[in-house]
Amino acid sequence: MTDGKRPAPRMNSLIAGNLRFQAGKFLVEREKFIDLLRGQEPRALYIGCADSRVVPNFIIDAGPGEVFVVRNVGAVVPRIEDPASAVIASAVEYAVFNLHVKHVVVCGHDRCGAIHAITEGLDLSTTVGSWLSRATSTLPARLLADLKSIPEPQLVERFVRAQYVNLTTYPVMQRALAEGKSVLHAWVYDPETGRLREMGDDGAFHEVRAEHVSDDWGIW
Repeated sequence: MTDGKRPAPRMNSLIAGNLRFQAGKFLVEREKFIDLLRGQEPRALYIGCADSRVVPNFIIDAGPGEVFVVRNVGAVVPRIEDPASAVIASAVEYAVFNLHVKHVVVCGHDRCGAIHAITEGLDLSTTVGSWLSRATSTLPARLLADLKSIPEPQLVERFVRAQYVNLTTYPVMQRALAEGKSVLHAWVYDPETGRLREMGDDGAFHEVRAEHVSDDWGIW
């Protein structure tokens, strides 16, 4: 600037947050962050909702470098013929075949604004409405005809199951599964309790309990 004055900080609270990060967590774990520069080896690819209250690394207690994340409004997996599917397909391809990720997770959540918008009826003149129409296109017609009669948790589960099924039609996901490179999971997160429900082989969702799992991600 010609008058010699420094520009006023923009988004000051966020910049202040970065300064706290530098002086706190980054300083304490500097060696870990530096080591990550040599390469990443995430243990999972997480495909989820952009909701700010559902933070992937928090809900599975994972650190930097442990989860490769793709998020969008509603955790939508577009149909394979939709050009928008390239966003998900490219993430799967890179995560599985370049980063050797073993687990691919499609995760929705209860109390989801996107699901609420779908049940209330989409305004296709808006960008959000147009985007979420991709989600409704993955749902069975009989379900769409009776959305408001279905309890919200069950509706979320059916929605997540539809995205999971959609992902299995992607050639890159089919290849990953056929070659045994990855396992595909479907989850629903409950932000009120912090708990997860996982889809079983029967297509139903079951609450994850400590006695059912191991801390070893190699067999998770």
